[in-house]
Amino acid sequence: MKESAESQYHRARLCHLKLWPNFSGYGFSLRTDSFKHEHKVENVEPLSPSESGGLLNEDIILMVNNKTVDRLSHTDVVKVIKERSDVELLVAQPKDLAYFRKFPDVISAAIKNPIRCETSEEVIYTF
Repeated sequence: MKESAESQYHRARLCHLKLWPNFSGYGFSLRTDSFKHEHKVENVEPLSPSESGGLLNEDIILMVNNKTVDRLSHTDVVKVIKERSDVELLVAQPKDLAYFRKFPDVISAAIKNPIRCETSEEVIYTF
């Protein structure tokens, strides 16, 4: 499939998050909409592993560590995220997900070629 300029704009992001020794957790909250089968990122903390790793508020989690999560419960998604000291989240913003749903072959292409983001090494901020 030849991608149009618009389909290249709508891309998923693969965020590789790593825990920092001096930070509690990844630094985001998860809200689940059981009706839509969506797990949405909220409250990305400033100066957190999540912010450093490219996670954005309102991101919808499509996969965790290469596993689809649309049929998992909130508790199960949290468990998978917390089971390791690093996690790969394939995410998309709602506008991108709406576009993907209109063109199913585009989401397939977007998943195969996501924008890659990674948590930097821990940064110590002094004020």
